[in-house]
Amino acid sequence: MGTVSFTVDTSGVEAALQGRADRIINSLVRRTTAIDESLQAKITGEKLSGQVLHQRTGKLIGSVRTIPVTNDGATIAGGVQAGGGPAYYAVYQNYGTAGPYEIRPIDPKGVLVFLLDGKTVFAKRVMHPGLPARNFMESTLEESRAGIISSLQSAVDEA
Repeated sequence: MGTVSFTVDTSGVEAALQGRADRIINSLVRRTTAIDESLQAKITGEKLSGQVLHQRTGKLIGSVRTIPVTNDGATIAGGVQAGGGPAYYAVYQNYGTAGPYEIRPIDPKGVLVFLLDGKTVFAKRVMHPGLPARNFMESTLEESRAGIISSLQSAVDEA
């Protein structure tokens, strides 16, 4: 029986990477920032501009922001978030509600006032049918997954 073998000298790999580690990490941080900005643009420019939800007040679109990229030495992290403040309802639009729910005025002696088919309606309480999930966050990430991986690999290759 014959044998063919070979060896790979890896003694210089660690030293070579040590000299390039900072450049690679900085490249990944910059690329992660760019990816976050791209995700934000896709969410606001597509998902919240008619593809998933139609813009009415601009509050939800205005709440979409990138999370500053962090590097703790072992992990580079970034992201995009939506909601909060006047767009508190983002979570309900994205994930939906568990089912029908009752809406009552904050003041027990108060009344609800809203428009329905162009007419002003007054009510002591309303049974809302619930909201279906209209995922605009995770769907954007999933649709962008292959491009994100490719972009991060390019950042490493270029560095």
